[in-house]
Amino acid sequence: MIWLVLDASGNASTVAVATETQVIAELTVRRRRTHSEQLVRHIDTVLQLAGTAMDTIEGVAVTTGPGSFTGLRIGLATAKALAFARGWKLVGVDTLRALLYNYANAAVPLAALLDAQKRNVYLLEGTWQGETLIAGEPQVVAIDTWCAAQRAAGTTPLCVGEGAELYAEEIRAAGGLVAPVAQRSVRAAAVAQYAAAEWARRGEDDIIGLLPNYIRRSEAEVLWEARQCKK
Repeated sequence: MIWLVLDASGNASTVAVATETQVIAELTVRRRRTHSEQLVRHIDTVLQLAGTAMDTIEGVAVTTGPGSFTGLRIGLATAKALAFARGWKLVGVDTLRALLYNYANAAVPLAALLDAQKRNVYLLEGTWQGETLIAGEPQVVAIDTWCAAQRAAGTTPLCVGEGAELYAEEIRAAGGLVAPVAQRSVRAAAVAQYAAAEWARRGEDDIIGLLPNYIRRSEAEVLWEARQCKK
């Protein structure tokens, strides 16, 4: 089965054409432009690079969060529109778990971190046991609190994600490791591997029912609610 795979949850746009066993083409672009300006263009480019016609694609996989609220909506809207218009299968996957797939089968403790603003991060810790990922539930934590806990425990996790990049100094001071640049952000190739496993395990998602997993409310929602309470 040939998949179109895309992620717009962070600063980078990453798109791939892949099967369950190989990545045919992958494109990752990190520019100061919105995903609404470049995601569709990147899809066209990666299809050309793969030598794959749109008619041969059978499914689309997309990250559902956490991450940038706007980026998640753009990525999901694009994937849903393609799935609906083309009759493709649709599989949504967790962004933090997708990051841990950057180091599939690695025999080290891992931590995926994404920026949640105000020195908070979306966090998922996990380890690989052979080809099985053992991980808890995503959470929002203060980076200083988490680093203090790592320092006290004497653990040395390998940290991936844009949160690891943003707080690299704090992580290293706490004894943690920061993934190299090439494996630090979400990779469409890793999303493809994760999505293939989810497809085999549970099948496709419902186009209407698949929603972003923000984990927390946006700042705009919090401020709006506060203003309503004052009325």
